[in-house]
Amino acid sequence: MARPAPQPDYIFRSHQADINSLCIFDNDDHFASADIQGHVKIWSLRTRRPILQWKAHHESCLSVHAIGSDTLISQGRDHAIHIWKFQLESHLPPTLDYTLEYACMGFCKLAAIQWQEHTLLALPAKGDTHMIDVFDLHTKKWRYLDVGDASNEKRRLCMTVSLATLDDDHLCLVAGYEDGSIACYHLDESRWTVQWSVELHQHPVLSLAIHQDTVLSTSLDNQVIKYNLADGQCLTKITSKKSGLACVDIRSDNKIFATGGYDARIRVYSMKTMTPLAVLSYHQDSVYTLSFCQKVLPNENHWLLAGSKDGRISLWALF
Repeated sequence: MARPAPQPDYIFRSHQADINSLCIFDNDDHFASADIQGHVKIWSLRTRRPILQWKAHHESCLSVHAIGSDTLISQGRDHAIHIWKFQLESHLPPTLDYTLEYACMGFCKLAAIQWQEHTLLALPAKGDTHMIDVFDLHTKKWRYLDVGDASNEKRRLCMTVSLATLDDDHLCLVAGYEDGSIACYHLDESRWTVQWSVELHQHPVLSLAIHQDTVLSTSLDNQVIKYNLADGQCLTKITSKKSGLACVDIRSDNKIFATGGYDARIRVYSMKTMTPLAVLSYHQDSVYTLSFCQKVLPNENHWLLAGSKDGRISLWALF
């Protein structure tokens, strides 16, 4: 007998527009969501209700990132990145702590990482470009400028960017470009260097995920590619039945990963073998964002959140 099709554990319905970004935080007790109308909401995963909601941007909110349990970064297409302070227990409206202005001409979501005492933000901050800048929220200064090959106009736009720390606590930045190429840069104290560059996708890179020594990329084509973070070697390449893989996320135990597609499906794979494990079907339109919980404990639900163009957020309990 065939297994019954997996069903979502819960559907969050408060948004009235496309969901662009999700972020689980606070020891997996809360998550933030953002939509194309500029609204941001903070939800309790215990009660499954929104506890804070506000209009963060005049235009679409591209991404949200939590710092600890009292700070949220929101990136808008209104040329502003806002830093919000809030108290989960008080339910008081969040306060705007700082605004970083940038030139937003595309849809690249910023990458954020906490490194030592710094919080760093990476994005193409000068508009219609493939060059990337990195801002330090601790010093309120740009730490690295024009990361990338300025002479390589073939890359056109930077489509996606991710930050990670290496085993020696050095930073690396991985970027995916409109021409299907991916490049990795090492960020030292005062300068950046190119570590590797490859071009394996046939269409624009849409999403990246990094965990430990591995990078995953998805694209407007139907390929998911796994690379060695150290040298860019292609470890495995698989094809999906449908093109347009908008997002990818790796679970914290490095055992599984998931992709979200323009076909409204979420596909779950083994990280080790890259074999498909499940197809999650609920949404009526493209899945734009995924977020795994951080805790992976025996005999407990391992949550995956998915946000869609249909304005709904699905919660899935995975193995």
